[in-house]
Amino acid sequence: MPLSTARGRKRFVAIVFALLLTGCAVQTFPTMGVLREGLAGMVGAPVEALVERMGYPESDVSVGGRKVYTWDHRKAFTYLVPETVCRDEVVFHPRGRREVRRVCETHQVEKTVLHHCTIKVETDDAEEITGYSFDGNADGCEHFAVVFRNLPYEACIQKLSGLKFAVNIGSEPQEKLTAAIERCKRLHR
Repeated sequence: MPLSTARGRKRFVAIVFALLLTGCAVQTFPTMGVLREGLAGMVGAPVEALVERMGYPESDVSVGGRKVYTWDHRKAFTYLVPETVCRDEVVFHPRGRREVRRVCETHQVEKTVLHHCTIKVETDDAEEITGYSFDGNADGCEHFAVVFRNLPYEACIQKLSGLKFAVNIGSEPQEKLTAAIERCKRLHR
C-alpha cells in the first residue's frame, strides 16, 4: 500500500473524528447555554410564567418573604457494554519448558448513566423571579432547556458546524464564523 494512501486514510479518519467531536459540541453545549439564557430572561417575570413553561415544581420553600422553587429531573439508563479482561497464563511443557500465554475473555457488563438536572428559582414577596441556579449534566438539563429553545436559530447555528471545524483547523478566519453567528442572531432572534 503506498504511503500517500495510508496517509490519506489517516487524514480522512482524523477529519471524521473531528467532525464527530464538533457535532457533539454543537449538540451538547448549547443545552446549558439555552437553559441559562432562558432562565435569565425570566428574571423579573412572575413565577407563574415559568410554571406555564416548565410545569409545576417538585417543591417550594419560604424563607423570610422569599420563596425558592425547585424543579428536578433524574432518569437512569442501564445498558450492556462489552468488557474484556486479560490475564497471563503459564503453560508448562515437557522437558521443563514453560510458556506464558495471554488469555482474554469478553463479558457483557451493565453500565448505568444518570441524566439529572436541578433548577432552583428564587422569588420575592410579589412572586416575581429574582434569581436562579441550576446544576446537572447536559442530557438531564435538556429536559428543561427544550422549553426555551428557539429552533430556527439553533438550526441556523447547526448549519455552521462545517465552518466551525474549518476555523478550528485554521483554514477559515474566526471573523467569518463570528459574522455567520451574528447573521443567525439577526434572522432568528
